Amino acid sequence: MLGKIKDIVNTKEMIDSVNAEVQNTASEVNNLSADIKSLKKEISSLTTVHKDVKKDFEKNTKKIDSSQQLFDQEIKAFKDQKKHMQKTISADVEAQVKVVVTEMKKHISNYKALESEIKTVSSNVSKLTEELKKFQSISKTISEKDFELVKFGKMLEKNDKEKLELMKKIDSLEKLMAAMQRGRNKHARH
Repeated sequence: MLGKIKDIVNTKEMIDSVNAEVQNTASEVNNLSADIKSLKKEISSLTTVHKDVKKDFEKNTKKIDSSQQLFDQEIKAFKDQKKHMQKTISADVEAQVKVVVTEMKKHISNYKALESEIKTVSSNVSKLTEELKKFQSISKTISEKDFELVKFGKMLEKNDKEKLELMKKIDSLEKLMAAMQRGRNKHARH
């Protein structure tokens, strides 16, 4: 019987030991259960935050897409405006160059015509000078009583006046030619 009592005592101790372990396990299960509830709350909170972040991200993505489209439209408009300005400026410059070239051609034509006239006038003046010299030598040989001498003197005076006028015109024409050349040189440099 003693052996049975020992067995009962041992069994009781084992039961007490198992009960203690069950209580420890129950306590640990309660702690784990509390931890699980806490984790569930945190997961739920994180899920909510994740959903909010996702919504914000989607909104921002839409805004970025919209902004990108507006930006692309503005760039296209800017490029179109740039092309239009280039065409307009090119056309304006081309028209101005044509006007300048036409004016230069007119000036060159006028210059050539004036140059020809100046050569003619210069030749005439040279001939007139020679004629005046001849008349002067003849006038020295003719007597004062000669009727023709008076007419010749008047003609010489008239020719001298014409010569002076022609010389002034030649001077003016030479100045005009020089001014035109300077103007042409300025246009050629620009």
